Amino acid sequence: MTTSEIFFYPGILLTNLLLSIFEFAPSDVDPALHWVLSLIMSLLVWNTVFNAAVAMIKKAAGFGSNQGHY
Repeated sequence: MTTSEIFFYPGILLTNLLLSIFEFAPSDVDPALHWVLSLIMSLLVWNTVFNAAVAMIKKAAGFGSNQGHY
């Protein structure tokens, strides 16, 4: 797998899931629209993963807590 395929994989899965919920087959959707939807979903997924990782690192390092501050 190339880097772009790895980046798009969660978006493709989520896009196909959303299309199946709304009873559309991925083949019914224009390939360009499917690509754009996959890109948007991938950005949302990777943004969430990145934010969660940063929050865990900050918590483990002791940053960002309001304990001891008035």
